[in-house]
Amino acid sequence: MPIGADIGTSNIVIARKNAGGDDEFIRERDAFMRVQNRDFLESMLEESEAFYIKNGDDLFVIGEDAVKFAAVFDSFKDKRDVVRTALQRPMAKGVLNPDEEDAEVMLRVVIEALAKEAKYDGEVAAVTCPAAPLDNDFDTIMHEAIIRRIFESLGYVVKILNEALCIIYASNPVIESPDGTKDNFSGIGISFGAGMVNTVFAFKGVPLVEYSVSRSGDWIDESVAKQLRMSPTQVCVHKERTLDFENVDPSDRTARALEIYYESLIKYVVENFKDEFAKTGKTIYDPVEIVIAGGTAMPNGFAKKFEDVLRGIDMPFPVKTVRLADSRDQILANVARGAMIAATAEEAKLKKERQEAAVAKTEADPPQKTAEERKKEDSENSNELTKLLGLDGKE
Repeated sequence: MPIGADIGTSNIVIARKNAGGDDEFIRERDAFMRVQNRDFLESMLEESEAFYIKNGDDLFVIGEDAVKFAAVFDSFKDKRDVVRTALQRPMAKGVLNPDEEDAEVMLRVVIEALAKEAKYDGEVAAVTCPAAPLDNDFDTIMHEAIIRRIFESLGYVVKILNEALCIIYASNPVIESPDGTKDNFSGIGISFGAGMVNTVFAFKGVPLVEYSVSRSGDWIDESVAKQLRMSPTQVCVHKERTLDFENVDPSDRTARALEIYYESLIKYVVENFKDEFAKTGKTIYDPVEIVIAGGTAMPNGFAKKFEDVLRGIDMPFPVKTVRLADSRDQILANVARGAMIAATAEEAKLKKERQEAAVAKTEADPPQKTAEERKKEDSENSNELTKLLGLDGKE
């Protein structure tokens, strides 16, 4: 079955249909930690079924297990005898990390473990890549090429698409006119990832505005960590496990700082959208839905927090509602689900094109008959001619 793949800075999610036709999701943290193989560490990792690979005297602990290792070792002042590096990510700001020499290898390991090899010729993988950032000078060309090659090496036909557009496919926002006319797959999709925020404004599934900014969850973690003298990993754990915008404890310095930087990020994203939309010269009169997904949007009350910030900003059109693309426990899967929908449509289109090409080829160049078929046809033609000429001995 065709698959959707959301390749994020913090998480990689693969979506496909299972044998029963239901959506199935597999997720892994896009992270690793390099540790020294000593004191039976490899045996313990194997016994606990941790995700790791071995390279010489070092072990690379990968995915969620790496995050757990980092959280534990951050509590120890002297960790030099075991830990070679702090928690690392193959990606930074939505693309391959140019400062990490093991980035491509680690990313390939995670993708191969989740996606596995294509099961048949022509199986499509729709894979997300970020839009070009407005506020940074790097491009996505090399990142996209490497991602494409990884999936092609697994035997997939690859379709690259923007992750925010996947939210539109999966969540189907609607613009409704006063006369009741509905335009499906029309609205704003915003993917709050770890490294970037990707935004798209689509009309009937066609992107009109498409961009990213290089502030998001990691920027929040790093900013709060700098202010409170914590590690970004510690801030991230606090954010993911306890942050609740509907019940921020005034005595919790970390929660208060997180709320401040979240509000700053939302304002930054919306103001950039206003600037990009203004460049289109278009006017929208009917209310527009804003649909949000991504790991950074997971804290309880995020959609309401977004609405609160939005009230203080003069938008170029009326906003109907702000909603999460999915339930909080499924929000990380939404982009991958949208990618899977795109992959299914792409595979059906390619199959139809192949069938039409085969029919056209047959009509233009009919198959050659074998010698035996030609001999049989000649005999039948000869018999028919004999009958017509009355030479078959019958009156």
